[in-house]
Amino acid sequence: LTYWRESGMKQLSQKLKEQNPLLSITGIDFSEQMLKECEKKGVAKTLINSDFQRKAMPFENERFDLAVSAGVFELLNRPDVVIGEISRVLKKGATYSFTSYAGDPKDYQCYRHEDNLIEGALKNSGLSIKNKEFFFAFHSGKKPIHYHLYTGQKL
Repeated sequence: LTYWRESGMKQLSQKLKEQNPLLSITGIDFSEQMLKECEKKGVAKTLINSDFQRKAMPFENERFDLAVSAGVFELLNRPDVVIGEISRVLKKGATYSFTSYAGDPKDYQCYRHEDNLIEGALKNSGLSIKNKEFFFAFHSGKKPIHYHLYTGQKL
């Protein structure tokens, strides 16, 4: 299960597919335009348009071995809802890796979710935190933009 929000995620999916040609990638996004761009890459087996913050994802429980999202949480006012849905569709022992904006909200127009909100949502959804890294992502004007990369595992 992959969320595509920026070109980096499409590139990541492409790299994953190159390394494992048998990999079956399902992409979900609330932007029809983003899905059209992803379709051009041809790496996803399935692309689904859905507002996963407002309604349940159209998947049965415990379907996926891995979920990845990048550039998504800064667009959401309720990341806890999405984390809960991701947990629901992950198999036991599966991995979830995602980014969350970690800089000053004045430097970049987006939601910046406090660490305790993200970490609490992971715990409440049955996901343990395996790793958390702070990293530079890009420049917005002259300001460096930083993110956290979280990796969790479904208990």
